[in-house]
Amino acid sequence: MANRKKLIFFYLLVSILASCKRTPENSVTKIYLIPHAEAYPAFNGSLTWYGRLRAGDLMRWLQDSGVQRIYFNPFARCEHTADSLRTAKNIDTAYFRWDDSGASLVHSLTEHQDYGKRLLVIALPEEIPGILHALGVSKAAANFSDTAFDRGFIIIIDHGRVSATGIRYGRPPLPAHQTPSDN
Repeated sequence: MANRKKLIFFYLLVSILASCKRTPENSVTKIYLIPHAEAYPAFNGSLTWYGRLRAGDLMRWLQDSGVQRIYFNPFARCEHTADSLRTAKNIDTAYFRWDDSGASLVHSLTEHQDYGKRLLVIALPEEIPGILHALGVSKAAANFSDTAFDRGFIIIIDHGRVSATGIRYGRPPLPAHQTPSDN
């Protein structure tokens, strides 16, 4: 009888824990937020040769980070930036709509119940300030340079407290006067 009570208690405890929903207030989430790599200047342009090199830099930088899901908007340049890491580590992906307020990303994080995980978010440069603000970064810059391909942020959401650290990874961006076709 005592073993049966212990088993019932254990089952109830597991059920309660399984039903608990992770939120920013009850978990620790680590988000790597970066802009897409260098791309051709079309509406949905793919990566340049230098952008493909940067995608490899990203894969080497984050290959041991434990990233559990990659988020990007439906632009090819964002997807292609993640491809090397995604295929090397077989990481699941999720989309968010283009949105300069960051609301679409926050909605997608909540929908996929990804708080409490390590995530990579690849966005257009003009989306980054809105995403930082939507995630709760209090001192988010109003602008993000559209040529700062080697920069990004590591955002930690620790039980509702948010911190962001600026980072650099990979090779420096090409000089502004050098176009991607200058091989």
